[in-house]
Amino acid sequence: MLCRFTLASLAIASVLCAGCARQQPLNVTASEVLKHDVGEIYEAFLDQWAGKEKKPLNVSIRAKAPESEGAKEIADCAQSKSRWLPAQSIDDLTPVLGQLAYVRLTNPDEWSPSDPGELIAQGNSVESSVESGFSNGLMALSAITFDESHETAAFSYSFVCGALCGNGGTVIFKKTRSGWAPSEKNCGSWMS
Repeated sequence: MLCRFTLASLAIASVLCAGCARQQPLNVTASEVLKHDVGEIYEAFLDQWAGKEKKPLNVSIRAKAPESEGAKEIADCAQSKSRWLPAQSIDDLTPVLGQLAYVRLTNPDEWSPSDPGELIAQGNSVESSVESGFSNGLMALSAITFDESHETAAFSYSFVCGALCGNGGTVIFKKTRSGWAPSEKNCGSWMS
């Protein structure tokens, strides 16, 4: 009787923990977990940004670590009492974002905008000028910083499509049972 109870308990525990195994497989290093989390967060943000249409989006191949002022803004935005860990710049986002079919990783040094203002001045329609600006814009993401509990993450973004065409801000993500989800908090938003 005791053996049946123990085997039944083990079977139930195995079923209940099946979701745990998917989230953090055995024999995974901390850097692999971090890479997975960074990829999941960026993907969730970019999927939301791209919407259902998933039109191609130029994304800077590099993600710079926030400088001290940016790191302070992130901590203030998150309003977390936890200490924030320093972020590391990422020189090549290909391993993190390369699987997203709608993302075109772009070297920001070789990119130039298709400025809607200039296109309108050349006689193009407002609608086609804005469409061209957006489709040729560049999304830049900062490296993601995590609080020491690894339950909250934050990064800044900017989308630039011309001199007076762009926006950005800081976004916060929270770890949930089903993965990383955007918080209601967005800070430091700007628009041009």
